[in-house]
Amino acid sequence: MKKLIWIIPFLFLCGCAGARCRVCVHTVDTPVSCSGCVMDSAGRPHQVRPNEIVSHFKMAKTSTSMLWTLVPLGGREWDLSPELNSKILAASGNAVVNVTVHAT
Repeated sequence: MKKLIWIIPFLFLCGCAGARCRVCVHTVDTPVSCSGCVMDSAGRPHQVRPNEIVSHFKMAKTSTSMLWTLVPLGGREWDLSPELNSKILAASGNAVVNVTVHAT
């Protein structure tokens, strides 16, 4: 019975109550924006028109932790730079716009 008293709280604390992850872009060769525009060389916003879109892509990563994000079970930072550079090169693009991040 004493073991059960210790096991139940331990199992409760080890449950998944979410995870924390920081998404960043450190070394991308082209502009990246969460909006629908990027800045041109003069610093003015350059709106993207539908006929300029060359590709759409999606990336996913799972971040896990224990004890309500206190004990991470992997890296907490996700640098999108390598994936974005390869996708931009494959699509012959010159900017990334409308970046959205969904945490599930």
